[in-house]
Amino acid sequence: MSCGLKNAPATFQRLVNNGLDTVEAYMDDVIDYDMEWDDHLKRTRALFKRLSEAKLTVNLAKCEFGKAQVEFLEHAAGHGQIPENFYPHRYLVLPQRKEDNIQVGASTKVVLLAYMRSGSSLTGDVVQQSPDVFYMFEPLFSMEKQLSHYFDINNKRFNSKKVERHQHILESLLTCNLSSLDYMTLTQHHLVNSLSTTDYFNCTRNVKSISDLHECLGPVRSTCATSRVVFAKVIRTNMIAMYHLLSTYPEFKVIHLLRDPRGLLASQNKVGHLPDGITASAEATCGKMYSDVERSIGYKKRFPGRVLTVRYEDIALDPLHIYKQVYDFLGIDLTKNIQNYILDMTSNSVTNCGARCIRKNSSFTVFKWRRYLSYFTMSKIDRSCSKLYRKVGYLPHVKSSNSFGATLADMPEALSEV
Repeated sequence: MSCGLKNAPATFQRLVNNGLDTVEAYMDDVIDYDMEWDDHLKRTRALFKRLSEAKLTVNLAKCEFGKAQVEFLEHAAGHGQIPENFYPHRYLVLPQRKEDNIQVGASTKVVLLAYMRSGSSLTGDVVQQSPDVFYMFEPLFSMEKQLSHYFDINNKRFNSKKVERHQHILESLLTCNLSSLDYMTLTQHHLVNSLSTTDYFNCTRNVKSISDLHECLGPVRSTCATSRVVFAKVIRTNMIAMYHLLSTYPEFKVIHLLRDPRGLLASQNKVGHLPDGITASAEATCGKMYSDVERSIGYKKRFPGRVLTVRYEDIALDPLHIYKQVYDFLGIDLTKNIQNYILDMTSNSVTNCGARCIRKNSSFTVFKWRRYLSYFTMSKIDRSCSKLYRKVGYLPHVKSSNSFGATLADMPEALSEV
């Protein structure tokens, strides 16, 4: 790319990320590795094929092949080991300045903890309609993608580092210390999904270097610091990561958004996020949800009034009532204009929808899975998720029943109390 373009570095990094998604890369530094030699040869051939397709060239004088250990981003990596302090995103942290230390008001800090296709985009969108709310959409997206490149997802070290990074990003955001976030988080495309960060995202498209992001951060940081509520919607963490924030900040709260696993899995499968199929994913999905629910019950006892559990089905059937509970939980007013917005977003016809969609006519959408999931599939999910059902009030499917409400009971008292 021409060096005269202001967004050339970011555009080139996106080209590398998208074009060379089988390897790890930071700008023009690329590393490829495998446990087995034959696998490594296959991946190396595939790498050169992708380079050719992308019309990229390599400088052979700077390349190393077949090495047991190499230096990458000033770190020695090899022999199946990666140094503890090796994280490419740490090379992308903004230089700190004295003027970045701003005073933050006594805002309520909130995380909406949800799952993919659980209605979290709708809920986040409703919350961000309040002028008192600073809202960030999926701040953990880039970190999760980046960190998973460097560790096997079943590796204990990966899991411990993931929780650590989750906590750092969420804490930086909720305290409006945005300049301590890494470059990838500060420039991720999800920023356009928030009214609070859209102008900032547009500003980042024109920066020449990482340090230039400071100019874009000034206004959005001030908005964050003066908001009554700082709110983050996340689907890439769990309830374990909430404990640190609950323990550290008395003004921190959690909204735990649940959805019937049958509807959740059916919707994930529909948008291509379940390569192993619905029934194969049911046990892991419900296991994660059950663990989060168990912890949330414990947190409600330890931190009274600071954890709220909401089911997407209840939102769909009575949106004004449930969102009034959410707004009361946040300590802000549900105005008439916002009520009209809720009614408009949850009724009438269906909008165009993708992976981050907001659908109208939510009462129809939430139970739509019953129309196309087979009885066999629903029964398999029921067996895998029976513990979760009993805990949160979902009912096994009855073959002879055509009523939408036949799969939903009242939420148990331990979960429905704020």
